[in-house]
Amino acid sequence: MLTGTRRSPISASFLSGVHAGLAGSSIKIRDGFSAYGEYDAQVAEAIAKKWFAEKAFPDAILVIDDQMVPAIYHAARQRGLTIGQDVSIISRGSAGFAESLEPKLSTIEISGREIGDKAGQILLQSRSKDASTRQRIILSSSLILNGLA
Repeated sequence: MLTGTRRSPISASFLSGVHAGLAGSSIKIRDGFSAYGEYDAQVAEAIAKKWFAEKAFPDAILVIDDQMVPAIYHAARQRGLTIGQDVSIISRGSAGFAESLEPKLSTIEISGREIGDKAGQILLQSRSKDASTRQRIILSSSLILNGLA
């Protein structure tokens, strides 16, 4: 699993959420196969190269953000691995380039437009006299399966 920056609380909550989601299943994240990619292609590629150099490299990688995926594709191909057969990759995001990758990337899409719309609504509500101090909003997400990547 490749998360974002260690300075961001979303990275910690992403890690916690994945572990909670896998609880009770036979799928475990092996020691050494969870890292911070720092949203940097060079860092992400170096991590992926290290993982793919292992005798028992990961057969699936979950990436917190699409922008780090091309570096992982590159590292896998340099190692002679076939994406979708030797290693599966799924990411969170909605980067436009994801559809141009081969094989196409499967993503968990969360709309940036929806986030902005909700933020704007909350900003407007916060300016009213009867604004609540705390709100919980639920954002929609979509699983977009694009082949075997």
